[in-house]
Amino acid sequence: MVRTATAAAPPVALGYPRLHQVTARNLGLMRAGALLLTFSRGGVVDEAVVLAALKADGLAWYVGDFPSAATVGHERVIALPHLGASTGEAEDNC
Repeated sequence: MVRTATAAAPPVALGYPRLHQVTARNLGLMRAGALLLTFSRGGVVDEAVVLAALKADGLAWYVGDFPSAATVGHERVIALPHLGASTGEAEDNC
C-alpha cells in the first residue's frame, strides 16, 4: 500500500524501540513525490533522512508537529505546533 500511496501518516508512539521508525528504508518504499505527515513525536522521524528525501525529490512535502532547527524554514516542510497535550483529555490525565 505504501508503494502506491501519495501520502502516509504513520500512527506510532515514541519510545524504544520506536525511535526513528521513519527511516531511509521506509521512505524508499514510498512513491516518489509523496507527502509524509507525522503527528506523534518528533523522534519517530529520522529528520536527516527526511531532509535528504526532500532534496532528492523522493518526498514532495513533509508535515510534522515537532518542528526543529533542521526543519523550520525549509521550503517543503510545514511545521505545526504540537497540540496533543492541549486537549481536555490530556489536561485531565496530567
